[in-house]
Parts: sequence; structure tokens; C-alpha cells
Amino acid sequence: MFGLTGVWLRIAEFVVLIAFLIGAYMWVGHNAVEDYKDEQKIVQAKADSVQRAKYEAVAQELEELKLKRAQNAKIIQKETERIVERPVYINSCWDDDGLRNANAAIRGTHLSEPKTEVPTH
Repeated sequence: MFGLTGVWLRIAEFVVLIAFLIGAYMWVGHNAVEDYKDEQKIVQAKADSVQRAKYEAVAQELEELKLKRAQNAKIIQKETERIVERPVYINSCWDDDGLRNANAAIRGTHLSEPKTEVPTH
């Protein structure tokens, strides 16, 4: 055929046989892997549908609970009387203590202690 005789012909036949076997093994292995992937896709799709059904059931329960709470909610409005404890004067914004502190701040002095002392006994 190619001018091969004897031992070289046997080696060539052996190499061709090995190449054929490797190719067949790879083809079968590839098909097995593809079949496995297809099976896994089916299993995953079933698991996804089960999880989706659980999620939808929980979501439905949550919506029903929200609806019940919204029906039970009451809006309460109360009017209260406003009581003013300190009189507010339009012409004067400062009371005595505030005016004294403002004047001290303008002069740059510090009022850390009160003018009157508390008895210690």
C-alpha cells in the first residue's frame, strides 16, 4: 500500500487501531457526558419548579396577611389643646437668663458659675 512491509506495516496497523479505539472512546464518552448534562438539566428544572411553587405559596400567604392587616388598621385622629407654658412677647425675645448670657458673650466674659451661692451646710 504505502510501501510498508513487515514490522512497519504491523506498527502502522497498530497505530491506526489505537487511534480508532481512542476516537470511539472519546465519541462514546462525549455522548455520555451530554446525556448526563441533559439528565441534570431535567432534574434541575424539576427542582426549580418545586421551589417556585413553594415561593408562590409563601408569597400568596404574605399577600393575604397584608390584606388582613390593612382591613384591621384604623386611622385615629385626635385634636389636642395647645398649652403655652411661657408667654411669648413680640417685642422681647430674651428672658432674663438668656439676656444675661448674651451680654456676657458679647463682652467676652464667661458665666460658668451662678451669681448666688448655694449654702453648703
